[in-house]
Amino acid sequence: MLHFKYALKTDGATTVLLDLCEHMDPSRVVCDFLLGDKKVPEHVLERIRKIWPEGGGGGRIYSIEAYCPEKDPVRYTFHKILFCCRLIRQGHYDVVHVHTEDAGRSLILFFAWLMGVKGRVVHSHNSFTQSGRMGGVGQRLFKQLLPIWANGYLACSAPAARWMFPGWLLRKKKVVFLPNGIQTESFCFSETERQECRQELGLEGERVFALCAVGRLAQQKNLAFLLRVLGLAQGELRQKREQEQVQTQGQTHKEPWRYELTEPQLRLLLVGDGPERERLEELADKLHLSSSVLFLGERDDVPKILWASDLFLLPSFFEGLPRALVEAQAAGLPCLVSGCVTRQADLTGRVCYLPVKGAAERWARRILEEAASQWAEVRQEEARLGGTVCQPEICPEEAAPQPEVCPEGTISRTGAHPGEDIRQQRIRLRRQAALQVERSGFCIRDSAKKLERYYDRFQKSCL
Repeated sequence: MLHFKYALKTDGATTVLLDLCEHMDPSRVVCDFLLGDKKVPEHVLERIRKIWPEGGGGGRIYSIEAYCPEKDPVRYTFHKILFCCRLIRQGHYDVVHVHTEDAGRSLILFFAWLMGVKGRVVHSHNSFTQSGRMGGVGQRLFKQLLPIWANGYLACSAPAARWMFPGWLLRKKKVVFLPNGIQTESFCFSETERQECRQELGLEGERVFALCAVGRLAQQKNLAFLLRVLGLAQGELRQKREQEQVQTQGQTHKEPWRYELTEPQLRLLLVGDGPERERLEELADKLHLSSSVLFLGERDDVPKILWASDLFLLPSFFEGLPRALVEAQAAGLPCLVSGCVTRQADLTGRVCYLPVKGAAERWARRILEEAASQWAEVRQEEARLGGTVCQPEICPEEAAPQPEVCPEGTISRTGAHPGEDIRQQRIRLRRQAALQVERSGFCIRDSAKKLERYYDRFQKSCL
C-alpha cells in the first residue's frame, strides 16, 4: 500500500492514519508513505519505525519536495509526475490511498491508474478547505472528475463525503464511512490520575472549573473566539461578585458557598501547537486572561488532561469528524461544540451544539451554567460528608441554574444508582463513556479491520 498525504504532522488525520497502520496486520498490509512536504516530526518517524522496523519492509517515506527541488513551475511539475510514476511502478503497489480534503490532490491516482494499480482510494478527512476562491473552483471541478481515476471512496463523516464526492456516488452508496476510531481503553476515566494531573497543572480544588480544547492552533479551530468567550464569562463572574459584595457590605456572610460560587475560577487548557499560537498568546494578554489560559503545547498525555478537565470546547469553523471530540467523550466529558460539527460525532448524548457566529454570549452563558451545576454538586457532597461548608436551603429562584435544553442539542446527565453519592455517580458516568464510544463503532481496532476488508476487495477484483 502507498499512502499519499501532503504532510505527516501533528494533526488529526495523521494520527488516524498512523493508528490504522498500527492496528492492521503488518504482515498482510505493508505500507509506504508519499508526502508533498519533506519535514516529518521525530515522534511520527518513531511510530512508523515501531510498526515496520528498518529492514523489515514497509514504512518507507518518500518526499516529492526532496526529490523535485526545481523552482521553475514547469520543470517542477514535469519532474513531479515522472517521480510519482516511477515510484508507483517500481513499488508494485496494490493500492494507492490518498488522504486529503482537497479533491485536486487525488490527481496522483491518475498516474496510479496509468501504472496499472488496482486500488485507487480517496479518503476525505474534512468538510472544507481554506484554499481561497480559486481553490473552491478547483474543488468543484476535480470533485466531478475524481471518479475517472479513483475507484475507492472513504469518508470520516457525511459532511466530509458531500464535500469531496459528487452526489451520484453518495446516492449509489459507493462511499464507505470509516470512523475516526480511537484506543478507547486509553481514555477510560481515572479519578486518581485526574487529581494528580490537576495538581500538576495548578487546578487544585474542585471549585476550579477546567475548560479544555485539543487540536492544532490554526485558524480553522477558531480559538480566538474561545478566548473572547472566556473573557465574557470571567467578566460576568466578576460582576456578580461585585454585586454580592455590595449587597452583603457590613453583614456577616453566613453562606460562604454563595460567595465562592461566583468567584472567578475558570481555567482554559489549550493542548496543541501551530501557527496561531503567538497571536493567541497576545490576545490572551490583551484580554487580561494570561493567568486563566494555559498553553500546554503538544502533549503525549492527552487522556490525563481530559480527565483533569470539566468541559470540552470545540468552536471550529469546519470539521470532518473531529477525533479530539471522540476522545473527549471517551474521557467522560460533556462537550460544547460548533454547529458546523456533524451530529454523527455525538456518541454519548452529552454534546451540545451552538452556532459560533455572533454567539459568544451564548457560549459564555452555557459554560457558566455547567460550572454552576458542578459547583452545586460539590457543595452537596461536602454537606453529605459533614464538611465545614454546609449546603443551605435554597429557594427555587436562587438555585444553581441547570443546563437548559438548546435546540442544537443538550448536555444530559443520568440519575444516580440507589445508594450512590454524587462523587461515585460522576466517576461511574465518566468511566462508562469509553464503553459507549466503543459500542458506537469508534474503536480503532474495528476501524482497522474494516479498512483491511476494504483493501481485500482490490485483491479479488478491480472495482
